[in-house]
Amino acid sequence: MSTTTRAKACRSCIKSKRRCTREYPICKRCTTKQLNCHYDRLPPKPTPQARLHTPSATDASLSPSASLAPAPEIFQPQNLPPIIPPDTFSLSNPTNPDPFFTPEDLGLSISHATLKFYVREIRSWASQWISHGRTPFIHSHLYHPHLPASIQDAYSGCTLYFARNARNEALTFQILEAHVEKLVRVNTSCGGDGEPSSVQEHLARVQALLISLILRLFDGDVRQRAMAELQLPTLERWTREMWAGALAAFPGIQADEEGRADAAGAGEEEWRGWVVQESARRTWLTANMTLSVYLTMKQGWSGCPGGLKFDASRAVWEAPSLWLWSKACKDTQKVDLWVDTWDIGSLMKRCGAEDVDAFGRLLLVISLGLEKAEAWIEAGREKEGTPLVVCGGEVVEMG
Repeated sequence: MSTTTRAKACRSCIKSKRRCTREYPICKRCTTKQLNCHYDRLPPKPTPQARLHTPSATDASLSPSASLAPAPEIFQPQNLPPIIPPDTFSLSNPTNPDPFFTPEDLGLSISHATLKFYVREIRSWASQWISHGRTPFIHSHLYHPHLPASIQDAYSGCTLYFARNARNEALTFQILEAHVEKLVRVNTSCGGDGEPSSVQEHLARVQALLISLILRLFDGDVRQRAMAELQLPTLERWTREMWAGALAAFPGIQADEEGRADAAGAGEEEWRGWVVQESARRTWLTANMTLSVYLTMKQGWSGCPGGLKFDASRAVWEAPSLWLWSKACKDTQKVDLWVDTWDIGSLMKRCGAEDVDAFGRLLLVISLGLEKAEAWIEAGREKEGTPLVVCGGEVVEMG
């Protein structure tokens, strides 16, 4: 019989008779209340999740192909020692409050090739932002007509990053660090001008920080990775606060039926409201997925990021105007693309790959693996008679 005893709550939570999340070195309640957090016994180590499996001969199915090519070799963070203890922050989950729920409960496993593919795609989104003015989680009309200063800094920093060379790299990284330092400083002055007062302002600071971390966590420069890791708890907290603000402003943001059902007679206000809500959903998912993927690559496991419902329609998300958005909503009424990430695989039965935007396809890859997603896209190619490949986050017709 095992003599191991279960760790108790911290002293502060026991004294106040409150539920303790048992996070080490500081639980969430002590973090919020700024209390001293002490344990009589250390909490158990987190259950390994989303484990990496060692590549073997069976991974041949993940080799390069015409539809989903694996990413080139990238910086592997698991080869370096940790900069900060992973337990100093946790992945927020709005639909599953149990911090001990793991992907292994669902039998999920993320392969090395899938993780590499995710990194390549998410970094291509940052490049796409420069050339297209949008990404699969930043809508082109989200900040129209007023562009927040934080987004301006993030855009200029992103542009500098992809234009850097060996001679100006040090200067580029210095500018990126200054932008992030300014972003955090402005948004940590309690009650100051930088305190978010709307969902758009919440989104702006989360998206600005997220873009910076996407570039720096996977860059390969040791200093950039170390500096980026220090901002992971801030990203987690801002993402959680952004979602709380979105829930307060849009109580139906996670309703069983999506708010665009009556889009036929919608006006400018309804369209922009949908843009904000869908951006909040996608930003929450992107932030938590990126955190989860990074930690899995680094240490072989991560906390379960949880799930949300979102609109996977390519035509609806990419519509550049109210009229085209209304038309896309009407044209896609027969195909239900309002999907829960826990049920993302059902998209393969509901529609073809050409109907789903880059965000939905990447969720399919990270949830089901490269092989299954590739087979689905290949089936769509054969059905339509036109090759479809994923290129830089876009489905592109070839031939």
